[in-house]
Amino acid sequence: MKVLALATLVCFAVTAFGAVLPIDSSEASGGSQELGKVEQILDSMDTIYRVALIFGNNLMNSMVMLTPFLGPLYGSFVLFSTGRIIAALASTRGADPFTLLILTFIFPHAWIEYVSYGIALSESIWFAIMILKRRVREELTNVFKAISAVALLLLAAAVIETYLISLLS
Repeated sequence: MKVLALATLVCFAVTAFGAVLPIDSSEASGGSQELGKVEQILDSMDTIYRVALIFGNNLMNSMVMLTPFLGPLYGSFVLFSTGRIIAALASTRGADPFTLLILTFIFPHAWIEYVSYGIALSESIWFAIMILKRRVREELTNVFKAISAVALLLLAAAVIETYLISLLS
């Protein structure tokens, strides 16, 4: 449990780092435009397709994060990029990026997603260690448990996020 908490905290820290770094106007504009395109796509979809899109995107990223050796690098990139999107949004709206990041976590789906990423990254590191120790077979059960937990959590998060999007629209 401590490893999961630490991994989740690291995920948040990487995103926060991406959010608070200075951003130039062209990067901010590009990031905001990309986010706007995603919002338009989501707005045009039926509820079930929104859930599927959000779930599929987050699950795909998490499965790569679960990959031994590569997972932490990929996860850091994705989480840092999330921070850059927050920085872009804050910049174009005249808000403080760290405040915007913190406000994101008033929504339960954000917590659920970050716990899922913490599970994926911690299992990726643990699985890599077991590979190096030549104990892969012993760890496979935990890998499959992690995949199942991540998938179920991300599905719940996608349902909650979709519900909140429809509520706030």
